[in-house]
Amino acid sequence: MRQTLLAVLLVVATASAADEPKPQWSGLLFKDTVEVLPNRVEKKLPQGPFVGGFVGDAKSFDRFLEVLGKAKAKPDPFWAEWKKSVNWEKEVVAFVVLKAQTNRLTFASCEPGKGSATLAVKWSGIEPFYVEAFPAVFVRVERGDNQRIKFRIDDAELGEVAIKKE
Repeated sequence: MRQTLLAVLLVVATASAADEPKPQWSGLLFKDTVEVLPNRVEKKLPQGPFVGGFVGDAKSFDRFLEVLGKAKAKPDPFWAEWKKSVNWEKEVVAFVVLKAQTNRLTFASCEPGKGSATLAVKWSGIEPFYVEAFPAVFVRVERGDNQRIKFRIDDAELGEVAIKKE
């Protein structure tokens, strides 16, 4: 009886965790999609040229998904999940992209501060060549008291953008 109850609790806990939207994504982004990402800052750092910014409304996110869909034969179900679950009144989708067809970015943290949030990513110096793709990180950020989003690559400042209604 105890083992059965424990097994049922584990299955229920696993199912509910799987149903929750993931708070971040990292992977390869087709390079054509970068140009439609709004609200951004660009800076060349020693690791390469970076873009940081945010998507703050459904229309801009749909435009990004449209271009992504044209570039990729089979879209990642992750993006459809976010399309349905992001609450644009309460959240924005922040991003960092390395505009180079090499290396890798991974999510490090997204910390709230006084009036701002800081999205930090880690750069990996691996040297593969990704045809038509750039490494990227996307993170859901609560609007809350955040008036700005700051971006960091390892220990380097990329810049910041003001969060505004679009």
